[in-house]
Amino acid sequence: MVEDAQAVCWTPDGKWLLLWESAAQGHQLLLYTADGQHFRTMSGAHLSDGPDASLELGIKTCQPSPNSDLCAVADHSRSIAILQTDSWRRRAVFTHPVTIVPRDTLHIWQEQLETSRDGQTVHTFQRATQPISPPSMPSDGRPTTEAKPGCSVLAFDASSALLATRLDDAPYTVWIWDVAAAELRAVLVFHSVVTFTWHKKTRELLLIHSSSSSSSSQQDKGKSSSGLSYLWDPLLPGPTPVVPEEFIAARSSSSISAGGGGGGGGVVRAQISWINTDMEYPLALLATAQQYCILSLGEGDQVPETWHGASKWDDDELLKGRRRTRRSRAFDPDVSDVSVDDGTAVEDTFSFRKT
Repeated sequence: MVEDAQAVCWTPDGKWLLLWESAAQGHQLLLYTADGQHFRTMSGAHLSDGPDASLELGIKTCQPSPNSDLCAVADHSRSIAILQTDSWRRRAVFTHPVTIVPRDTLHIWQEQLETSRDGQTVHTFQRATQPISPPSMPSDGRPTTEAKPGCSVLAFDASSALLATRLDDAPYTVWIWDVAAAELRAVLVFHSVVTFTWHKKTRELLLIHSSSSSSSSQQDKGKSSSGLSYLWDPLLPGPTPVVPEEFIAARSSSSISAGGGGGGGGVVRAQISWINTDMEYPLALLATAQQYCILSLGEGDQVPETWHGASKWDDDELLKGRRRTRRSRAFDPDVSDVSVDDGTAVEDTFSFRKT
């Protein structure tokens, strides 16, 4: 019997309906078949390794994998339970370590803020070689929100091979887990609160959004108020900033300033979102209040020649000393048959039943 339901979701294949109780009810995950029959209730003993699991606060969120084979369950601890949906038994537990030790198979990337000759803030990433502890508050020592333990932000990539997580009491860090190996593969540490969205069809491609940098000076806050966006995949040397004016300014004679970028013009907030389409290369929509452009991401130089536009990586100055495997170009396609994935769309509960 349901006491105080917190949320409900379908597995992508439509076979299972998941309902979990509010945290005050403890670890209670109720499983229903597609025709509404109660199948099983999973409690703390199934989901948590803690000796007092039945007395602890319960589930924060559940996330089925795109292939419907797995389900990640997060609670108020530093652990994520991975369930196998064919048996609804626990397959693995991912525990976020307090101290992270870099290895050949675990890359830790830390954001570095530098000032260019023209006074602009440049965001780069350096691979850590020493153990680190991800920050739980801004570098100025003033927490933006009350620290709450646990994880409420997590998502599988399109292949269901990687899981990205973010702890609520350390919102400046993204953790990337290898699901098959049950190991931590990458840790991305930023200077501001971040959210993220996997591309729905291209595997291992993550779009990360940061809020305005908490360590920015008062003079720079206006320029970075919209935050920055970054692309990450395992082949890139750390997260790659997507600087709006590098694309939009090249397509306009007017001077535009956006998201912590170049000078001139008034402040313009820019947003970037994945576009859901069946095109060969992943697409992203970059939009401001005045205009937009569509970015295509390809491997190396294999961007279709018909998609002309300014390339982020064509500038020798940008390429100097940096290895890139993905390229971004702006172009003007027919957008009549695409949809934008900004992570806020309302889920159609019965979409799997449509014919």
